[in-house]
Amino acid sequence: MTVAEHPNVARVRAYAAERGVPIEIRRFPASTRTAQDAAREIGVSVGEIVKSLVFVADGRPIVVLCCGDRRVGEERLREVLGATGVRRTTADEAKRFTGYAIGGVPPFAHETPCETVIDEDMSRFEKVWAAAGLPDAVFEISVADLRRLAHGKREPVGSAATSRTISLPPSATLDALAYKFIRFGFPVWTFGVICGAIWAQQTWGRYWGWDPKETWSFITWVIFAGYLHARATAGWKGTRAAIVALVGFASLLVTYYAVNLWIAGLHSYAT
Repeated sequence: MTVAEHPNVARVRAYAAERGVPIEIRRFPASTRTAQDAAREIGVSVGEIVKSLVFVADGRPIVVLCCGDRRVGEERLREVLGATGVRRTTADEAKRFTGYAIGGVPPFAHETPCETVIDEDMSRFEKVWAAAGLPDAVFEISVADLRRLAHGKREPVGSAATSRTISLPPSATLDALAYKFIRFGFPVWTFGVICGAIWAQQTWGRYWGWDPKETWSFITWVIFAGYLHARATAGWKGTRAAIVALVGFASLLVTYYAVNLWIAGLHSYAT
């Protein structure tokens, strides 16, 4: 199937043509999913590549357009939008909102009408290159036409990207990952506590004695039980869930290390 035949590309081309901006779409053998990949294939600077970043601000989708050598911080975007909360979307959310997979999201012609913000730094270029609906398809467009077609408002949302910048997955992805780990680990921890009680009965003639190791094991169990309960019943996600998870992790470290090394008890090496 050629680029022109693909429905994603056809939608992008038609959207621009209907508004008086004909675009020439180019396809490359290698992926142009990242700004660096696209710049290398086209033969331009990374700054001339448009990144279409999808966020959620107070429940509504936001598309931010910035140059490939810039980064967009969630806190800065939140201030510009006057929103109470901003986060990057997951890959599934980005595709649901825009109709395109990450790496091929164009700056306009989205499945769902999205508020668009364009980093004012893009004005340093006359023309730029943007994704055309596929990870290996791009088109060149003037910055003026891009602003008109995207109906974007210019805001100073970008900052210079450096080689030291570490790109983490979206916060929603990290939140879901933490939940999966805790959901798997909690039954394992519960089984360990039960086995420990049985072993204590065989060794010391009692199931439970509130030894420091037993006490901190129970505290850790309660914290993660509370995390799962709040998640299942009250829908806790994001910051609140992360705080509880971090407290539980700290309790886990105390159980495994602090009790063994510095707190005197039946399970410790402390003097």
